[in-house]
Amino acid sequence: GYGISNDGVTAYMTLTSLVNTNDTLIVGVGVYPRVQSTSPLNFLSFNDGSVSGINCRIETITGEVSAYRGSTFLGGSSGANVTFNRWHYIEVKVKVHRSAGTVEMRVGGRTVLLLNNVNTKAGTHDYYDKLWFHLHRYDYDDLYVADTLGSVNNDFLGNVRVVTLFPNGDGGTNQWTPSSGSDHYALVDEGAENDDTDYLESGMSGDTDLWTFGDISGVGA
Repeated sequence: GYGISNDGVTAYMTLTSLVNTNDTLIVGVGVYPRVQSTSPLNFLSFNDGSVSGINCRIETITGEVSAYRGSTFLGGSSGANVTFNRWHYIEVKVKVHRSAGTVEMRVGGRTVLLLNNVNTKAGTHDYYDKLWFHLHRYDYDDLYVADTLGSVNNDFLGNVRVVTLFPNGDGGTNQWTPSSGSDHYALVDEGAENDDTDYLESGMSGDTDLWTFGDISGVGA
């Protein structure tokens, strides 16, 4: 039931040092525009280290989305209808290439912008390893990041919800040491972390602690 918001003038959330060398990244996130402007405002940026790459923007007056490489306009949507003061689930897929790059943006599962054979390379690498979210303009929720590797979660996932499952019992292996008591799961089942009021610890690499969890419910198929 929580999202990410900011009451300050300027703030960013940055996912740095992504373990990624794949040329394609897919990002999905719920976005709530809080600032109404006639100018397109960044809501998601793909960077190569400190080099600004693909900047994804929303113009809240027209409701359209657009993509820039740095400050260079690559293309805009028609009929995206991303309105002010309302949640929208937006997904972006970017393939990095100097001439055969692609950018696809979806709103509510519908493709509203598709750019092929464009220059999406910003720095020296053929991949992006940093993401920026612009908290002074938008609220965010239900974030995922994927690439094209593997047999699952390798493309657009659609409008998803991130839900939390809390431990409700100890599993079959409990090698970490509890700060108190004998129920390991009870020391890590808080809805909001309690710092070091209670905890599990281990100084041995490879030690494992397993717990059981409740079932997911109320999220649909």
